[in-house]
Amino acid sequence: MFDATNYYMKKILLAAFIISFGLWSCKKEVTKTDDPVHISKTLCDSSTFNGLVLPIFNANCNITGCHNGAVVGVDFRTYAKAKTAATTKKLMPSIKHELGVSAMPQGSPKLSDRDIGIIQCWVDKGYPEN
Repeated sequence: MFDATNYYMKKILLAAFIISFGLWSCKKEVTKTDDPVHISKTLCDSSTFNGLVLPIFNANCNITGCHNGAVVGVDFRTYAKAKTAATTKKLMPSIKHELGVSAMPQGSPKLSDRDIGIIQCWVDKGYPEN
């Protein structure tokens, strides 16, 4: 026997599946290429000077002859001095190697996208210390 209700139910379910798949496949996913300095929200939320930023500065900037206050005049060893330097709006363009500014760290490879992202979060959050 032919069951019309069952037949139409199967057609509706098949159509719903096809439409759902089509909509799902069209959604835009954010990829690393869309945002090269993307870091997780959790990591960004915990981006403070003493917690995440100072270790990056110590490893890449606060070295002899660089931003340790001795030569260049920009000192990243303390929160107050790093905040002052960051508020000049030259920090992010320098570490992102943007045109028109000195690329930092000088004579070394560009910081990782993760490190740049952490510093950017610190700046965007208003330079939290702890």
